Amino acid sequence: MTGEKIEAAIAATAVLLLALTRIPSIAWSVLGFQDVLIPVIPFDDPTGPQTQVRIGACATR
Repeated sequence: MTGEKIEAAIAATAVLLLALTRIPSIAWSVLGFQDVLIPVIPFDDPTGPQTQVRIGACATR
């Protein structure tokens, strides 16, 4: 994927992340993938500004 598709996928991930952080009873994580899975945000990671930075960094990997 390149360009607009990557940007749309990252934006969708960020929106989903914001929604899930408001529901404390749901455990979630974010994984990227190429040839292997890339852990971006593990299950036990607290959410905050750094979380969105890591999601945005997926575009540069």
